[in-house]
Amino acid sequence: MLKALWKYPCPVLISLLVIAYWFLCYYVYIPAMNRQSEEWRNEQLMFATFEVVIVMYCLWQCALVHAGRIPKGWNGTNEEPHDTRAVWCKKCLDWKPPRTHHCSHCQSCIARYDHHCLWVGNCVGQRNHKFFVLFLFYITVCIVHQFFMTYHYMSSSGREEPYLPLGAPLGFKETRIRYTYREPVWLKILLVVYGLVAFGFLLFAGSFLWGTSRNVCNNQTTYDESVVTPESMFGVNRFDRGWFSNIGEVLGKHPLMWLIPTSTPVTVPLHGSKSSFEKKVE
Repeated sequence: MLKALWKYPCPVLISLLVIAYWFLCYYVYIPAMNRQSEEWRNEQLMFATFEVVIVMYCLWQCALVHAGRIPKGWNGTNEEPHDTRAVWCKKCLDWKPPRTHHCSHCQSCIARYDHHCLWVGNCVGQRNHKFFVLFLFYITVCIVHQFFMTYHYMSSSGREEPYLPLGAPLGFKETRIRYTYREPVWLKILLVVYGLVAFGFLLFAGSFLWGTSRNVCNNQTTYDESVVTPESMFGVNRFDRGWFSNIGEVLGKHPLMWLIPTSTPVTVPLHGSKSSFEKKVE
């Protein structure tokens, strides 16, 4: 088990930080907010739990689900496919379907290749691209909510209220009529360090989310942007089908499913047929 996790150091680190955020909410933030109603505090805890679960799910699905490897012989023959956009891969010694690129890290051709992400330890391609986009989105929401909780926590610290919270948090000292909150020095240092780390992740994830969202709306990948073609030299995007259809290429055809983490099947053109006739590759 530990050897398997060692292959994914960055996802493990991100998972630990996200879990630490939930423990901060449950044991530090929520109990200290004695100026807020119990219903409000329960709602914040439920939202934090939802954030942790969906961030962890999207992260590990992106890391463990194959990005869309194209199996050898997908065309059913070594002959050139009917689709003239197919390209011969010199490393796999097989034809590559349209918008497929060979990843040197994974040693395989990936459908709708975006990039090889070291943070998730996997390629980002057609099958896990949606998980990657939603991971960036939900972890950004999670970090923003963490700063929101920190603000309310700091505004409640050091106040005396005649309200007895359910379960005394770290640093509470009981008196006869109330609880007075005085956080210890080590807790202050921990919150400052965690806040700095969260701010760094916010800048990184937010900037990456902006660039990825722009590419999704334009029906482009990171690899597409790096390839110079005659069309791109004149600012023409040959993959653009309108922003709504472009988003549907990655997040799904139904808008109600865009924020729900589901896998996208990989399709390749059938041998001897037009590109509109496709088969799924699992």
